[in-house]
Amino acid sequence: MNTARLKEDGALQLPPEIAGRLNIKPGDTLSVEIDKAGVIRLYPKTSRIEDVCGMLVPHSDTHVSVEQMDATMSDAFRRGEL
Repeated sequence: MNTARLKEDGALQLPPEIAGRLNIKPGDTLSVEIDKAGVIRLYPKTSRIEDVCGMLVPHSDTHVSVEQMDATMSDAFRRGEL
């Protein structure tokens, strides 16, 4: 189990392993929640374009035009899917 340390100024020091799993760096912002059972959840709030670039990968080599994307979105909107 990892241990976090609360400093005198109220700052919470996370173990490097936890910070690494959350992909957070010094200065990043976290959202903190606590539930009725006392379970604390941390959610990274700061995102850099470098962190999310390349996360979405096409399912195939199919390429579509902007016009085809617009038509697909319009059809989905008419069907109530958006």
